[in-house]
Amino acid sequence: MIAVGLNGEKNQKVENVKEKALDARSFDGSFVDFMNSNVIPRITYNVDSRYIAKITKSDLRAAQTIGEIFPEGVIREQDVITENRIVHLLGEVNMEEAGKGSKLNQNQLQLIKRLDYSSDFYIEAYDREANGYTEKKIYYISVVPETQATYQNGLDDLLEYLRIETTEEVADVQQSNLKPGQISFLISEKGEVTSAESISSSGYQKFDEKMLLLIKDLPRRWKPAKDSAGNPISQKMTLFFGIQGC
Repeated sequence: MIAVGLNGEKNQKVENVKEKALDARSFDGSFVDFMNSNVIPRITYNVDSRYIAKITKSDLRAAQTIGEIFPEGVIREQDVITENRIVHLLGEVNMEEAGKGSKLNQNQLQLIKRLDYSSDFYIEAYDREANGYTEKKIYYISVVPETQATYQNGLDDLLEYLRIETTEEVADVQQSNLKPGQISFLISEKGEVTSAESISSSGYQKFDEKMLLLIKDLPRRWKPAKDSAGNPISQKMTLFFGIQGC
């Protein structure tokens, strides 16, 4: 999330811009971060939704204000929201709806109804503070099932397996050339991995290729995601590897 100060009168950017938490892609405590033998590079592995900030489909569709969509605590009761915007991330052409105040208008309510499981979007709000400045709050969010898919032996077991199986591929990796690699994949209603594809490279082709092969052919299955009624559904996930980043 990025917070930017703007002058309420002239709408000019204020010096010493305050940056709070960049959510383009940072990691929580569930990743494996290690040093491989005598190699200096720190290799990160994680499996999660595309964005750390998440909201279930049922909670999203029940929302009537932008505060109910932002992560808890971002929008406070005393905040004066002047404008807001919801943007459905679709690739080349996004879909968006803007509104005034904190209450979602009819067009915005219709937009969030189109956001299905595994959809990604961002929401921004302009919060006018008592000192006359306006703070821009923005979060990137993934829509997740009410019960998310889980690896049968747990996430730690999965990440440790990926680390061990890629020991050879990362032996010659240099920190200065390492990038944030990403692989998108789908966990089906039966707990099978399908539609795995590389989204971004770690900077090392052999590492990328090995990670893609591993995620396609894991030693154990997944427990599939479930919707609000308890029915098994597919869920799109992202494998992050290399260094932390977008």
